[in-house]
Amino acid sequence: MLEIRNGGFSEVLAVHLQVPELSAPKGIAAYQDRIGSRPKVTLIASVRDAPVAFKLGYAVGRTKFYSWIGGVVPAHRGKGIAQKLIDEQERVVAERGFSVIEVKSMNKHKNMLKLLISNGYRISGHEPGNGPDDAKILFTKRLTDANRC
Repeated sequence: MLEIRNGGFSEVLAVHLQVPELSAPKGIAAYQDRIGSRPKVTLIASVRDAPVAFKLGYAVGRTKFYSWIGGVVPAHRGKGIAQKLIDEQERVVAERGFSVIEVKSMNKHKNMLKLLISNGYRISGHEPGNGPDDAKILFTKRLTDANRC
């Protein structure tokens, strides 16, 4: 059974290290340095008490939230876990009074691009990379009462 709950940086790090597409973090300090004292949402998805996915984001203003990083361990993909994490993050973020969520992804993460678009995220910017696969695409979603169900 899937459980989504708030977690800590140590749990995020443990799952992060199991997601091969993500660059290896430089320890818990990397999360702390990036986020500082800003309000954050740290979600952990577990199956039978084993953490298998995470989603981490933070406030970038009074009304804007940045969904920074997340991933699902390969053995647990295709089960809707990423969708459930997005749903929970949006619920929590809206509950905390944020009205906009931003997230970046790359061309090489096709499943993530599809997931974002299917959830109403709209392309709002672009950052070139070393090549087409490394280009970053900025997505924005405005949260409304209809999204808070």
